[in-house]
Amino acid sequence: MNSHIKRICSIVLSPFLVLNFAIAKEVVVGNKNPYPVNYRSDIDSLLNLKSIVIVPAYDNVGGVYKVAAEKRLNELISDDHFWSLVELKLPENEKEKKYRADWLDEKPDFTQKIMQNSNADSLLSAVITKSSSGITINLVLYVKDGSPLVSVSYQDEKTFELSKVNEIITDLYAQLKQKIPFSGLIVSRTGNKVTINLGQKNGIKENDKLSVAQILAIKRHPKLKFMTGVEKEVIGQIVVNKADSNLSFAQITFEKEVGVIEKGSKLLPVNFVDYDENSKMLKPVLENEKDAQEWIPTPTPQYGKISVALGATDFKVGAMNKAGTNNYSSTKAFAPTIKMGAELWITSEWFTSLEMQLSNFNANNGLSGSTPVNLAFTHGQYDVLIGYRYAVTGNFWGPQLSIGGGYLMSNTQVTDTSPTAYTSNLIKGWQLHLGGYFPISENNKTAFGAKAKFVLFETFNETPVDSGKGDATINNFGIYLTHQISTNLQFKPEINYGTNNVSYSGTGTNTNPIRSSEEKAIAYLLGIEYLF
Repeated sequence: MNSHIKRICSIVLSPFLVLNFAIAKEVVVGNKNPYPVNYRSDIDSLLNLKSIVIVPAYDNVGGVYKVAAEKRLNELISDDHFWSLVELKLPENEKEKKYRADWLDEKPDFTQKIMQNSNADSLLSAVITKSSSGITINLVLYVKDGSPLVSVSYQDEKTFELSKVNEIITDLYAQLKQKIPFSGLIVSRTGNKVTINLGQKNGIKENDKLSVAQILAIKRHPKLKFMTGVEKEVIGQIVVNKADSNLSFAQITFEKEVGVIEKGSKLLPVNFVDYDENSKMLKPVLENEKDAQEWIPTPTPQYGKISVALGATDFKVGAMNKAGTNNYSSTKAFAPTIKMGAELWITSEWFTSLEMQLSNFNANNGLSGSTPVNLAFTHGQYDVLIGYRYAVTGNFWGPQLSIGGGYLMSNTQVTDTSPTAYTSNLIKGWQLHLGGYFPISENNKTAFGAKAKFVLFETFNETPVDSGKGDATINNFGIYLTHQISTNLQFKPEINYGTNNVSYSGTGTNTNPIRSSEEKAIAYLLGIEYLF
């Protein structure tokens, strides 16, 4: 509690401290306080990534890629002064086959136990899956509490040769390092002299200025749990006096509070914040607070998507009389159509969606002698769905198969005629959904999809008259393309085909009773999806 109070007081009194320092024209940066202020947040301590353990890699092709991937990761970390590589010590009675990224995600307590047994601050896993669409490599970095911090992946739709493993693993490792929200750590401090775990191999040179910060909070994907950004606060600055290969020696030029820069403090990239050379005060920090506090990578959609599409539908409405002697129909090409939808991602696997498609058109009366001759039609279809999504390669944005169930309604309204040609009707029932989604370009920017909906246990109602008991069948099929325009926006052309068929039995109130009726619709739509 005292640390939080001190922190709040520090923030409140900062302007007065700046003014006082400006008058005195000097600032004391030496660590004269024998009991330095504890300015470390719990999150900041969680990210003290000094040591790392590598769990056995996994592949689905009998270990063909496993050995090469493990060997390369060990080489990279052994040559990287950022981490110290520690020996893997597995929990008792556990088998190697369980050490997969997807399994570790489901068992954070177990992931935490591995790090505790191995005395490691972090854990790295590699999963390689090969399918008909190519190969996917995933690297996942976990922290002390068992939660995933950073995930990077590679996909190749072409034939993947074993010789490329080293190249790809090396590139993914570099990407993973770049996603970590700091570049290095303070290794030790004496007075206002510090040693850091960055050197010439990291691009550090004499007179480089580095900002020192603490991590205040981690922003995570609500379902996938990976880091999407962090909140951090600049607490000081150092200048490099000497740079060796893997270590550098520097001097503190200022700190937010005496003693706040300590062993384990985080370093930001070189010249992250540019300070006034003539003033070693806190004022530049305050002036640049907006730029210096927060680092956020490009956010990816986390919650779901909404869509709207416009286009036209080819309609055919037909019927056959009870005697089977008169078969008549009405058609309309390119009826104006609008479709709207929303999808919510409950988890990375489970989702729920809502769709509405509406068309209005006029068509000639297909029944000879029936009036009026010109008829107005309104057709709407509405459905709600809860589904399960299976990521074939383990990548949320990769190939997917889906299955779900929900409720669907199809409603057609038509002008009353005499004698009756067509009736207004409402068909509703429980639906079965099947779907597939398959990326067809690099980086998954363009993808092909297909879906099918089958309505079960339908109920049928018609007005103003009926031809007896109606037994209805609804089937919907669709194909579509998606092309990513930006992180949150994608273009979606689609074609949907639907049939509503009704057969009648018994007698009803229709003076022109019919044996069967059908509605066929082919919708051509161009849409936009917003992912959020």
